[in-house]
Amino acid sequence: MYTLFKVMTMETWPDLARHAGKVSPGAEIFFVLYIFCTSFAVMNVVVAVIVQNTCIHAKERQEDLRSEREKKDANAMLKVFQVFQTADVHQSGQISKKDFLTAMDMPSVMQLMHEVQIDVRQAEALFDVLDYNNSGTLDSEEFLEGIMLARGEARSREVIAAQCDLWKDEHDTIKTLEELEDEICEAIDGLNGSIESLRHDLRAARGAE
Repeated sequence: MYTLFKVMTMETWPDLARHAGKVSPGAEIFFVLYIFCTSFAVMNVVVAVIVQNTCIHAKERQEDLRSEREKKDANAMLKVFQVFQTADVHQSGQISKKDFLTAMDMPSVMQLMHEVQIDVRQAEALFDVLDYNNSGTLDSEEFLEGIMLARGEARSREVIAAQCDLWKDEHDTIKTLEELEDEICEAIDGLNGSIESLRHDLRAARGAE
C-alpha cells in the first residue's frame, strides 16, 4: 500500500517501475495505467469540490440579490402608497385625474415619485395609460400595480400601455363571462319552469282521464 501511495504521489515511481519490470516483465504498463487512473480520479474530485463551492456561493449570491430586490420593491410600494394617500384627499379609496395632477405639484410627492424612478413630467399621460377601464378614476390596486410597472427609465409608455391593454382585455373578458353566466342561469331557470309547467299539465291530463 505504501508503494502504491508513493506511486500515486509521483515520487520515485520510475525507479519502482523499473525494479518491478525486472521481476515481472510488463509491470511498467501497470504503473502507467495506475498513475493515469488515480490522477484522473483525484482531478475529478478537485473539480467537483470547486464546482460545488462555486454553485453554493452563486446560490447564496442570488438569494441575497433577491432579498435585496424584494426589500427595494417593498420600500418602493410603500412610497407609492403614500403618494396615493396624499392624492386621495377625499379618503374615498379612489383618485381622479385632477387629484393626481394636483398631488404631482407637491414637492413631497415629486420627491417620492423621483425615488421610485417615475418621471413626473409624464404624469398626465401616465394617468391616462393606467386608467385602462376609462373610469376616470384609479383605485389603490390599479395605481400601485401601474406605478410599480412603470418604474425605471427603461419602461416606455408603449410598454406600460400594452400591459394596461392586457388588463383591460382581462377586465372586459371577465365582465362578458359574468353577463353570459347570468344569461345562462336565466335561461336554465326558464327551462326548469317550462318543464315544471309541462309536468303539471301532464298530471292534470292524467287526472282528467
